[in-house]
Amino acid sequence: LWRTDYNCFPGINPDAAQLHTAGLSQWIPANSTSPAAAPGDSYQVRSAHSAGLVFSIGEFNLRDYKSGDYPWEWTRRMLEEAARLRPYFYGDIHPLTPCNLAPETWNVLQLHRPANNTGAILAFRRSQSPVTAATYRLAGLRADCDYIFTDADTVHEPGNLHRALHEAEKHKVGMLSYSPGQLVSGLWQRALMPLVFCELALAFPAAKVSDPESRIAAANGQFLLISREAYDLIGGHEWVKGDVLEDVKLAFRAKKRRIGLRFRYADDALSTRMYRTTSAMIEGWTKNLAELFGNCIALAAWRTLDILLLIGLPILAARYWSAGLPHLPWFPAGVILMLVWLRNLWRYYARVAKSNFGFLNCLLSPLALPLFVVILLRSWYQVEVRHEVSWKGRTYKA
Repeated sequence: LWRTDYNCFPGINPDAAQLHTAGLSQWIPANSTSPAAAPGDSYQVRSAHSAGLVFSIGEFNLRDYKSGDYPWEWTRRMLEEAARLRPYFYGDIHPLTPCNLAPETWNVLQLHRPANNTGAILAFRRSQSPVTAATYRLAGLRADCDYIFTDADTVHEPGNLHRALHEAEKHKVGMLSYSPGQLVSGLWQRALMPLVFCELALAFPAAKVSDPESRIAAANGQFLLISREAYDLIGGHEWVKGDVLEDVKLAFRAKKRRIGLRFRYADDALSTRMYRTTSAMIEGWTKNLAELFGNCIALAAWRTLDILLLIGLPILAARYWSAGLPHLPWFPAGVILMLVWLRNLWRYYARVAKSNFGFLNCLLSPLALPLFVVILLRSWYQVEVRHEVSWKGRTYKA
């Protein structure tokens, strides 16, 4: 059923499409619409998610698909997301918020398929909402199940969920979390992300995170499997709803309650693209790094030393290439400096290789060292001095 022509006009309010879905889908699930969204406007596309989505590429001339910079990857991702959601509109539909158009409110819709105990949450924080985190009680959930939390931007390999359940049972843990394989594009993402993830791997070694006797804890909110009993024991997301890094806080809570925690890098199970643009990547890591690392200033100093050594040693070697040493006149100082530089280069790449990124991305990583230092310092300033961080136009207490 084509439900309305409201979407056929430019400049529509996407919040109205959310209400169409929440109201009509309870009575006529097989309804469809069009997002009429400009390229890159994920909010408007997701506001129109329903059992059918008509995504006309040339509709109303909103999308110049013939231009060289049209975001085809974004279009593909939106269509794949709509296809994944479609079956859930034929299950139970629970509006978790009142239906209204107030721009300062949230609109939350729960889609639930009791037949296979799966579901999805469509949560829209509207443009003028001052609320940065909210808790809603879900409907129709069984108390004797394990729960897997994931998000729309994560791509799961076939059979991943069943293997995860088996892994949690095998290791007798109440919480299992995966760090996904990272999908990156563009020079700065390819260069910066290995630097960040090698520091994460060193700060949160998977073996120590999974060791119940270690105080180190970590988790990734893009994949959390937890039993209902463990979830209730640690207080659920209600306990961490005001935190910037709620997944890490849940992991610490799990360690404290001794429910059993397992964490590992799992590119064999799932992958994700954390950031779509360079600016979003910079803003996201500025928000997170000081919360993740308690030593941002020291870390920035060490990475500055890396810059000086990687650039300075070859310059000094060229300057003193033929200079002899007092006691070793046959062994030029430049050769010694180059040997020191090669040893330092080996140490640097051995460290970055812990990021689990490919050879080419690690090779590019020195280019992003100055940017990494700047982000570390900005993150320290926002968290330790201003006590607040910014993300997608909103401010959070840190």
